[in-house]
Amino acid sequence: FSPMSILHVQMKANSSWRMKLPPSYDTGIIYMRTGSAFLPSESSNDKYEIESHYTANLSPYGENLDVEAGTDGADFMLLVGQNLREPFQAQGSMVMNTAEEINVAYNDYSLGKMGIPWDHKNSDTEWRDHIKNSPSIYRQK
Repeated sequence: FSPMSILHVQMKANSSWRMKLPPSYDTGIIYMRTGSAFLPSESSNDKYEIESHYTANLSPYGENLDVEAGTDGADFMLLVGQNLREPFQAQGSMVMNTAEEINVAYNDYSLGKMGIPWDHKNSDTEWRDHIKNSPSIYRQK
């Protein structure tokens, strides 16, 4: 385990949001569920747009994360924290430490042990019902 934050952020159209990042947070991602948002660019005064259903990888850059919602608002998942500095392998949607672990994870996925995939167009209520009816065996208590 390492220091981390997992947030579901909902922003109104054209609004701004700031999160002060602890010094140990040196990695993160934003997954834009709906709407769009803009992040400052590291190398210029330009802004980087994240559109619906896209993921942006974050790199260490200052003490704050500044997000500006687009004209249709923004609804995103933010995962930030301290880099684990462990070896990793990635294949498709799986990220593990070794290729063997990826094979096990894909097998578990195909057997439904990670829950059953859902339609990304589901409402929050439909998604909650789906998760309740198709739970992951990996859920921590």
